[in-house]
This record gives sequence, structure tokens and C-alpha cells, in this order.
Amino acid sequence: MFAFLMNGYTACGKSTTASMIESALKEELVSSAIIQSNAIRNAREDRNSIRMGYDYMMDGSHRDIIYEAMLREFSSAVNNGSVPILDATYNKRKWRQAAYEESKKLGVNLYVVNCICPDEIEIKRRICIRILSGSDPHFLELRDPDKLDPAELIKYIEESWEIYRGIRSSSEDVHLDEHGGILPRIITVDTLNNSTSANFAEATGLSIHEIIRNLFHC
Repeated sequence: MFAFLMNGYTACGKSTTASMIESALKEELVSSAIIQSNAIRNAREDRNSIRMGYDYMMDGSHRDIIYEAMLREFSSAVNNGSVPILDATYNKRKWRQAAYEESKKLGVNLYVVNCICPDEIEIKRRICIRILSGSDPHFLELRDPDKLDPAELIKYIEESWEIYRGIRSSSEDVHLDEHGGILPRIITVDTLNNSTSANFAEATGLSIHEIIRNLFHC
């Protein structure tokens, strides 16, 4: 049994890559479950006082609730026979360690998918597109951006950029992780240059689809 944990900054292509993994799993006739928005909604129901958006994202204590909810859905997906894909920033080691622990308890091989975009101009472009399309996950209430005046749109874009900077500055390098003295298996996806690398031989030089295929046919 396999599972995937997405890791990376805002607008680095995590959700796009998660969808690619889901597509590759479908080709192998494997059921999967991208775990993200349901956990966010459930956490909001648990704590009605939580405000999504800038204030929420800049307060790390509230984010613990999200990651706890995601782990519950992770366990549920595994018990239902699906391959879980944990889609969030996972920029803190404690959240990744919790996922490592849960994977070990469930007997699941967890692969970390570290998404990077080495060009901040491209990051800003992606943030603008997400805001203008109403698909920015940090602002779930922003469903009709075309109804906002330019000043409000600029405010959302600036706040989303601050979220990116805050996540980046507080991130703990996934390549320094270990669990039980063992390094996690990490697949690094450069979403700007469409390249993939890994810290284990079986995935070196392969695309996401090829890595998935190899996992089920090795």
C-alpha cells in the first residue's frame, strides 16, 4: 500500500501535481483520494471561530487543526482501500512526522512529493491567476472575484503573496527529515521546468507517471 504527501510553498504546483498522481493511479486501476478541501471544511465545522484567509494562515496554531483533520481522512482512505494523497504545504516537520507515524501504524509506504518553483515572478503570476479565477485555497470565501473592485483584488493578491513569504520563511527542509533513523523517500518535482528527481534509485530520472507505474509493477 502506498500514500503520497505533497510538500511545497504556495503556488508551487502541489495540487496540479497531486492531480497528475491521481491520474496516473487511475491508469493503474487504483482508487485514490486527494485529501485537502474536505479536511478544511471539517475543521471549520469543528471550530466555527476559525477565519479562513490571511489572518487564519498567518496564525500557525489554527493550522494544527487542519493537519489533524487530514490525518483522520488519511486513515479513513487507507481503511477503504484507497491511495491517499495529502495535499497541503506540510512546511513544518511536526506535521510531516505525524504523517510518517500514521503511515507506519497503518503499514503504508509514504512518498513525499516536494514541489518547487524556482522563479518568484512565476509564483506571483500563479497567485494572480488563482485570485482572479476564484480558486485560491487560502480565500475560500472569494468565489466571485469579478465583483470586487481593483483595490480589493490588489489586497487579496498582496495577502496571498504574504502567505507565500510567511510559509517560505518558516519552512523546515524536508530533506533533513528522518523517521526511526530512516530518511523519507522524496520525489522532487520542478513545476517550472517540468523535471523530476528523487533521493532513491528506483525513481531517478523518471516522470511522475513512470514512477507510479514502477511502484505497481516492480
